[in-house]
Amino acid sequence: MDAAEIIRQNIAKDREKLDRLYARLPCYAEELATELLGVGNHEASDEELELSYHELKEKLSGVSDTATALDTATIPSPLRDAENAILAAETVKALAEKATVYSFLPALDAQEGKCAYFRNAYSDEAFRIFKRYLTRPTVSYTDSPADACRDVFNELASFAILPIESSKDGILSGIARQVARYELSPVLYCMVSQPGSEEAMRFGLYAASPVLIEDADGLSAILFTQNSDSLFPLILAADALGCALAFSRETGEAQGFANTYELTFRRKEGALPNAVFLLSLLLRCEYPHHQLSGLYRTLHSQ
Repeated sequence: MDAAEIIRQNIAKDREKLDRLYARLPCYAEELATELLGVGNHEASDEELELSYHELKEKLSGVSDTATALDTATIPSPLRDAENAILAAETVKALAEKATVYSFLPALDAQEGKCAYFRNAYSDEAFRIFKRYLTRPTVSYTDSPADACRDVFNELASFAILPIESSKDGILSGIARQVARYELSPVLYCMVSQPGSEEAMRFGLYAASPVLIEDADGLSAILFTQNSDSLFPLILAADALGCALAFSRETGEAQGFANTYELTFRRKEGALPNAVFLLSLLLRCEYPHHQLSGLYRTLHSQ
């Protein structure tokens, strides 16, 4: 059983108490966000929103009624972390609802659409699917998927189209290593099949750095921390925003931190369309020691 599963089980045990937090904290965030930003039509960069976030968190710290809802003398540390996490999520959500936020991430439709890939029938079909989302899509054929990764890293192409998974062979680990080696960021995913073949391939469109995409349904990030318990509040905050942890892997010490986690979150069914973007804002505001790997969207039907 991995750390994420243990955390999920602990969350389930405290569900009743957590539900009380979920119900109570949004009203605080809404009221004070209105006080800070007004009723709407405010415009802010994500940097300005981050400053507003810390100002609002400072105000919120004085209005929590945990003492009346739960006996603070008996509240275990994970539940105190839970309140802080849900409060953080609701603060980001309230601020984003009061402002049009301009992200530091470049938008997908602002990128030149030159794609590099190793040509075959499957990758040609993947390009056909992806190109409708790109500006002025063009193609540069390479001798291998690794060369496509290298072309994006060296700025010879804007995107690499790569086979990630096969219904016959599973995860294509060699390509995954190349994606990690060049630190490429996922943008789009799709499934490709060919007439007369039982094999289906999952393809990804990758950029050199994270790109802002409309209706993103997934987020990948690396979290650096000195305390393994940091995952607990982050999972709760993501859950409050409508995103569920889909994958976690501890990679050991890195950059002077005792714990490093590779994390993937997916937008939950019924969540707000901008839930993943809200999670990226939460990471920026509340988790300074993280590296955003990418926001992405999975294309389900073509």
